[in-house]
Amino acid sequence: MSYRIAVDTGGTFTDVVVADERGALIVGKA
Repeated sequence: MSYRIAVDTGGTFTDVVVADERGALIVGKA
């Protein structure tokens, strides 16, 4: 299984989005 990962470090928070092969998204904020 493969994943696509995106990270945005701009602004106050760091946002992370992970998408799997089926297109399901997991979103995190730190």
